[in-house]
Amino acid sequence: MTPTLLPGDSEVGEIQEYGIDWEDYDDDGIRNHDNDVNTTDSDDQAQNPFFTHQPQHLSYIRVPETYSPLSHQQVEHLDNYLADHLDSGSQSMDRQRSFWVDALTFCMEMFNISYL
Repeated sequence: MTPTLLPGDSEVGEIQEYGIDWEDYDDDGIRNHDNDVNTTDSDDQAQNPFFTHQPQHLSYIRVPETYSPLSHQQVEHLDNYLADHLDSGSQSMDRQRSFWVDALTFCMEMFNISYL
């Protein structure tokens, strides 16, 4: 089954292009910088795969409030619809895409928008 492209969609192409940039991964300058700024305090921590580096200073990032075209009630209605959707936890990209197309269709129906 081939998914239908919506306006603004594009073909994914080679999925490998969305993975690791192996050229940058092999770049000694980048790797050395990463190793310098992501050090651990002890050998025990270095061997612990669940340890994460805790920075001493955190940056404050102000995120402005955004406009939502949905009211609080509409968001709850959408949340309930999506919670009952069986494909929401799927790892399949086709099913994830179908899930989002269904969600878009549901929202368009809330606003009585016809899609040609």
